[in-house]
Amino acid sequence: MKILMLLALAIPIIYFSDANAFDDKRTHPQITQKAIDGVSVKIEKYLQTNLTLPQGLATIISDGPQSTMSIREWLLLGAKQEDDPMCRASNHFHNPRNDLSWADSGLADQNWFVNRRCSVSLYPPEKITSAVQWATAYYAPAPNGSRQIGGDNDEDWAHAREYLYVFLTGKTFVGKLIAKDESMRQAFLASSMEALGKVLHLLQDMAVPSHVRNDFLSHLQHTGITGPTLFSPTKWAYEKFERFVETHPEIITGGTVCGLAQKTLTNFWDTNVYDGQSPDLLDMLQMGLAEYTNMNFASDNTIFTESNLDAGSNSDGIKYYHPYPRRTSTNVQQYLDGVLRPEIVFGEDNVPDTSFYIAKIQDGERIDHFIKPTYFSKPLITNETGDLQTFHRSFMLDDACVSEYTSKLIPKAVGYSASLIEYFFRGDFDVKDVFVRRDPGGNIVGINMKITNSSKLDAQPELLVMGDIELSYRYIAPQDRQATYGLIENVYDVDYKTNAINFDYVDLVTDLPNSIPLGSKDISFTIVYRGRLGDEEGCVFGKVLPFTSKIAYSGQPQCGSGPSHIYTVHPDGTKDTQITNDADGYAWRGMPAWSPDGRMLAFNGITSRNQYEIVVLDLTSDQPYPGNIYRKLRHADAHYIAPSFSPDGERLLAERLLLRHPQDGQDLYHSLIYFNLITDEWYFEGSKDFWSQNPYAELPRWSSRYETVFQYQVGTQNGENIYNIWSVDLDTKSIKYLTDEWADSRWPNWSPDGESVVFGSKRDGGSYYDIWLANRINPNPVKLVECQPSCSVYSFSPDSRAIVFQIAGLLYTVNLDNMQANPVSSTWCSSTPEWSPHVYEKPPAP
Repeated sequence: MKILMLLALAIPIIYFSDANAFDDKRTHPQITQKAIDGVSVKIEKYLQTNLTLPQGLATIISDGPQSTMSIREWLLLGAKQEDDPMCRASNHFHNPRNDLSWADSGLADQNWFVNRRCSVSLYPPEKITSAVQWATAYYAPAPNGSRQIGGDNDEDWAHAREYLYVFLTGKTFVGKLIAKDESMRQAFLASSMEALGKVLHLLQDMAVPSHVRNDFLSHLQHTGITGPTLFSPTKWAYEKFERFVETHPEIITGGTVCGLAQKTLTNFWDTNVYDGQSPDLLDMLQMGLAEYTNMNFASDNTIFTESNLDAGSNSDGIKYYHPYPRRTSTNVQQYLDGVLRPEIVFGEDNVPDTSFYIAKIQDGERIDHFIKPTYFSKPLITNETGDLQTFHRSFMLDDACVSEYTSKLIPKAVGYSASLIEYFFRGDFDVKDVFVRRDPGGNIVGINMKITNSSKLDAQPELLVMGDIELSYRYIAPQDRQATYGLIENVYDVDYKTNAINFDYVDLVTDLPNSIPLGSKDISFTIVYRGRLGDEEGCVFGKVLPFTSKIAYSGQPQCGSGPSHIYTVHPDGTKDTQITNDADGYAWRGMPAWSPDGRMLAFNGITSRNQYEIVVLDLTSDQPYPGNIYRKLRHADAHYIAPSFSPDGERLLAERLLLRHPQDGQDLYHSLIYFNLITDEWYFEGSKDFWSQNPYAELPRWSSRYETVFQYQVGTQNGENIYNIWSVDLDTKSIKYLTDEWADSRWPNWSPDGESVVFGSKRDGGSYYDIWLANRINPNPVKLVECQPSCSVYSFSPDSRAIVFQIAGLLYTVNLDNMQANPVSSTWCSSTPEWSPHVYEKPPAP
């Protein structure tokens, strides 16, 4: 009695749990793993460059306190869990015959036990949908077919896109803000990847013949009840094809290329062109995976069912009707005529077995071990002891058949899955001329850029149509530990295919609703597109623009015996890059200066006769150096030394030194002058008398508040010049003495907000130049760093939290929060470092 009760409880579980296709715990993750491996190089690059996830697929993300995994592992988890809970698997079947609507192409032969069990679940039998509909929400082929938005599957393709949209913007498709911080956004990225993994599972199921031939009952083959499986009823039954793959994981290797010429979302499952014609009339490479599997392979209950629509067929037989493969696709007649020769095959026990195998010889794929006749097959037809359907059901699939099936279908499952992953990660923008705009206090108030659609599918451009571009941004304010997010909607509207963004760069000039405070760090902007891409409706993709900073400096690799060049290096010592070369005609180069937006770099070009000129580079130019030189400022009888940009980037301030004292007194021998980069004019700011009375100003630097700081020679001592640090408001001609003493102070430079000046000084009586800081209003200098040997030539980081300087021929940065000094790996004999503003550095192309 107890055994009967156990069986009564177990039967519904057996009948449904094995309706899963490939084993969800091992096979689906393994196929997904191979698919990821096949496109990993491309996807890694996409994640790193478009979403700034530095570890690519290995990037760790969390969905909250419970699960923390890599992106790869989230994809695998989705592939693993699509069958959970059990009744969900009712939606994993799709019959691709196009005489069936997709509303009618789902599972139709489920057992009454299953219907009873699932009627009280979230997936009742009356709501069964086909796998293609369950995965994509389309009732008819994309992109023009009808779609059910917000259906019962909250982890389909559309939801994977929406979760990605929440990660990028913080809001849902209906505009509800639901991800307000970093952890919540990460959780939605995890959900997006998990949902994509579940969609991959649904595509992989189309490589299981029973799942595309409406054959649920083939999952119920009895394996027997043994001691180890007595209390595991789900192991009492199995589907032979799926069990073979589960027990032979070594067959899951690489994938075949998905050759679909028109990759719409639903075409991966079903191109909707199969109407029962001979597969030989169709291009196998242009089939959806369900079509390919359906027309070429059989399942236990669908062998030779091409006549099941004939009069007299019962309703169960009609359910299993499939026009191909049919008897005439095979050499079964040779078997019946007695001319087919048996062959020897070896089972897993390596014991030889002599058997007959029916081959599929036409109508699509050629399969040597298509089906196997049983002992009853020939008598049933020759003695006419059974009807035709009974004869057809006498054939079976053994391991040799299933092995050959898997050799063709598993690579397809891997290849189609890999292609679908690429399809998800294909949207892209190309961006150039990116720079932020600041107010006089150094706060970021806007951003300018040029963008163009660079999305491609199989190396062919895909157009944006009827979509919107938004701009999301992120930063950590000076006093905060958590990131602040902002979103600007309706930055650009894409209407038709002819929109300019599909063919050229368009300008985006965007004002921020709230400024990003000076001193903020980890600043990034993200361009977010939502709309149609190619043939995909509701596509979402983003392009993150991370802002970093660089240090420009003069480097002389051979030290005193060779030329010097301008280099840039990241503050952590990476990406040390030579900017100039010998083609510009200069012997040495030094004293670099950045424009406030980071688009230009000025420096001194020094000729072989030791004359100083100013060279201005356009860093946004597509031309290599020296083709990107924007201006050369020179005078036959003067040095132009130490350039510095005005806050609006339109003028340069420099030290001017004539090669001779003017005899007539009509010119100034030594002064500060200004160049207008727009008009090419130069002039003395203020009156000539002002500079005549203050003739020893050197190394000027312009602040964001239009003040000028410079070192001024106040005398000599023991044969050495003594300098003080002065600043001047050129509108009022008022001088402020930041130091006013008989102590040498040099190399002044402004903080980004224009409130403080950093400089080197021996003002405490020491022998070396230490680093000091003074306020522009109430100087009261404070020593920041004590140096031995001397520190010289200083520049603030754009967030004001660090300073770069040189000691002898090496560069160092010091963090002002903890006063920790770090060497910057740079070219030997380095000098005159200048820290850039926040700049966008375009990543290498994928």
